[in-house]
Amino acid sequence: MQLPPILRRARQERFAEARLLHPDPRVRARAHKLFHAAYWDADRMAKAAVEPYSDFG
Repeated sequence: MQLPPILRRARQERFAEARLLHPDPRVRARAHKLFHAAYWDADRMAKAAVEPYSDFG
């Protein structure tokens, strides 16, 4: 069964910390990618939320 994207991301984040400590370097590398992607997405969304009000700065 394919999960909706928001649930898929939540599931990835829940296990990300455990994967960062995983003995297999390939699993750790994937965890780091997910970790950075999550931060990048959050940053992009925060900027998009502020964008409409930037002319009043």
